[in-house]
Parts: sequence; structure tokens; C-alpha cells
Amino acid sequence: MLIISPSGNLYGSERVLLDYVTNTSLQFDLAVPSNSDLLEELKRVKFKSAILTYNVENVRSFYIKLIFSCLLGKYKKLYINEGGHIKYILLLARLFPAIQFAIHIRIIEDTAAERWQFVKGKLPNNIKIITISNYLSELIPFQNLIIPDPFIFNGHKISGVYDESQPFQIGIIGRVALSKGIGLLSYLMEELAKQQLTEKFKIHLFGEISEDLPEEIKVFLNNNNAIVLHGYVKNNSAIYDGLHAILHLSETEPLGRVFFEAVDQGLPFVGINAGGIGETSKKYDCTELVIEPDEKRPMAIKLVEKLTKYRNNYMRYIDLISRVKMEMSKHMSIADYCARLDNIINTGKPLN
Repeated sequence: MLIISPSGNLYGSERVLLDYVTNTSLQFDLAVPSNSDLLEELKRVKFKSAILTYNVENVRSFYIKLIFSCLLGKYKKLYINEGGHIKYILLLARLFPAIQFAIHIRIIEDTAAERWQFVKGKLPNNIKIITISNYLSELIPFQNLIIPDPFIFNGHKISGVYDESQPFQIGIIGRVALSKGIGLLSYLMEELAKQQLTEKFKIHLFGEISEDLPEEIKVFLNNNNAIVLHGYVKNNSAIYDGLHAILHLSETEPLGRVFFEAVDQGLPFVGINAGGIGETSKKYDCTELVIEPDEKRPMAIKLVEKLTKYRNNYMRYIDLISRVKMEMSKHMSIADYCARLDNIINTGKPLN
């Protein structure tokens, strides 16, 4: 079997892949982009399976070589951790109908019609599509199987100390992009200023600024003293240390690993009751600090209300999130995830 990582960046989907490849019982080779964060992490943990590397600037060359490997019968099954290589997988599936393919769809961009334009009708029978939430599943125009991501919770616990004379430190984690809801941030900052609360909160952005982010938003982010731009940060502890809350502004997050990480760090999560995050917050009865979708200005007002409520009742929410963590850790084991995914890869069917 061959497992392929299309991005190699240690964002949520690749961290799940790392958990999977270091815990599955299946025998496999792993293909990852050269000079990627994932490759460096695999070296660090002394990963034992064979690793193939390829240049993300020349993906076509990698798949040409893979065609020859398939011709020689080297691989009977391929699992692709994200949808970025869909057009190449469709070609391989048509060339090799005896090989079984599984594509794990994890992001909204991979549900777009243009991503699937090469299907031209019916999806080949030897391709299985996997999604990570009901929300994402309904956006895919093909039959798919749902396997929510796992999460390995650790013993981290917030000290519960907050000095009210200092700003409340809020982290927003992920690409700084319109698709992540960053357009809502300017409305939020306006509302804080209107209520004379700007000095009470400081917003930290951990993520690369998207190239297609409008220039006026870039200017706004760079010229607001209450916002700190950290860029992409590899080390998770460097992100969460010193924060009091995690804020997520997207209404279209497919699942929301940042939600899991926040809970793991003992930090209450403030967000929007939509997408996969809405699903998860409802499932674990953790909706007290999430708001309903609306126009941007009303949402900004509601988010300020939630942040203020949390800041004024800090220990109550710290205790609440510790109980949520205990519940989530019972149902998100990597062992269960590996068993379910292994079964789909091996049989093409969900585990009963």
C-alpha cells in the first residue's frame, strides 16, 4: 500500500496523518513532499516505514513515476490524505481498475465543483471517498463514508490564573484568510473600540497570511495595536502558552481540529455554531461560548458579549472545559480511528 500526503504542512490534516501512520497496523510506503514539515517530523520520531519524497512544484513527475510502479504491481491500494491530487488519482483509477483508492476529503476547497471536473459523470468504482463530518459529507456530490478525525489528548491543564489588570490574550489559529472568517475580525475590533474594551483584549494571529487576502484587510491587521501577527508557528506549545482563549471566526470549518487543541490545552473555545465546529460543540454540549450565524456586525456584537462574559467568569469556564475534555477524550481515540480507516482501505466498507 502507498499513503500520499499532498501538502506536507503540519496543519490539522497532516497532524492526523502523522497520528495515523505512527499507529496503524497496515504495511505501507509513505509519499511526502520533500523539505516539508511533515518529513522533518517523521525523521524526528524515527519513522520506520519507507518514505518517498517528491517536489510539490512538479507533482506530475511523481505521478508519472507512480504509474510505472503500478504497472509493476508494486501497490494494490493507495490512500490519499487530502484532495489536492484528485485529478491525478482519477487518472490512476481509470488506468488501473484493479487498484483500490481512498481519498480523504478534509477541507471545503476540496468540495468545489472545479476540483471534480475531471470525473465527467460517474466516479470510478475503485475510488472510495471519505469525509470527516456530516457538514462536509453533504457538500460532496458522491457517495462517501464519514470518519471523524481522532485526537490524542494529553494531561495539560491550565493553571487558572488570570491577572485582570492585564489584557485578555486571545488566539486565532490557522491561515489568515477570508475562508477562515478573518473578514469578521475588523467588525469585532470596531465593536471592542465602540464599547471601550480595546485595552481589555489582545488578539494573536498564528498562521500564514493568504496571498489572496484583500489589501485593505492586510493594512488593517498590520496597523492595529491590539492585533499581533505571529505568522505560521510550528511549535504548538509556543502558540498556546500565555493564551486565555481560542477564537475561531469561520462558519465553514469542516471539523475544527483547533477546537480539539483548545480543549486539550484547557482553553475555552469561542466560535460560531456552524460547520463541523457546530457539530462538535453540540455533540459535547459545549455551546455556551458559541454564537449563531448572522450578518457580520451582529455576530461581532455577540462575540464581544461572549468574550466579555468569559473574561468576567474565567474560572467557571476553565472548569467547564476540563469536563468537556474528559468527555471528548473517551470518544476520539486513535485506536478506533485506525481500525475504521484500515477497514475502509482494506475492504472499501465501514467498520460495523
